[in-house]
Amino acid sequence: MAYEAANPVKKISQAGAGNSIWYYNDGDAITLIDDADYFLSAYKELSAGDIILVVSSSNTVVDGLLVTASSSSTVTTALLA
Repeated sequence: MAYEAANPVKKISQAGAGNSIWYYNDGDAITLIDDADYFLSAYKELSAGDIILVVSSSNTVVDGLLVTASSSSTVTTALLA
């Protein structure tokens, strides 16, 4: 599957002047969700430095993603350890 606007990331907190914390729940595996450009259609909402808390297909773990770049041509994330 892929990211769909019908199931958007949801902003849960403003974390300082320029960064936010987001929540995302989807049936995709985290190995797919953390791929480059998975969140490309949400680039206007996301900024480098944002954190996305993800509940994926496992439904037993909350993973953290750090947005490392966000523009109209790419949105990249890094899985937090």
